[in-house]
Amino acid sequence: MSLEMLELDKALELGGRLPYVYLREESRLYLGAGHIDLNLNELIEARFFSEEKEIRLFRRMGKLCAAIQEDGNKPAVTHRYSIANPAFGGEITTRQLISYDTDGQAHLGSPRLAGWKGAN
Repeated sequence: MSLEMLELDKALELGGRLPYVYLREESRLYLGAGHIDLNLNELIEARFFSEEKEIRLFRRMGKLCAAIQEDGNKPAVTHRYSIANPAFGGEITTRQLISYDTDGQAHLGSPRLAGWKGAN
């Protein structure tokens, strides 16, 4: 999984094209489909995601930063988790890419958000 830093405007543009959003602001938490207006002054973290990629907005030393992770065609492990609070949907999916070191040992990369289903 490659992590590439992005300019904030480009990250917001690309993130707006992805189907799911996880948002943490000082005054609210959101997880779901569709798009939501961000309050950049209160933003702690935002993740726009799809099965293939995730765009993250986060604060580093008080400054808002952005990065993108894309899977490409690499093998990955997928996990699905039930969400206990129906206000946030029914299921969240994460993916971890599998990589191999020079000895052939497999390693799992950091998990990223990859899917979401509403409450049933």
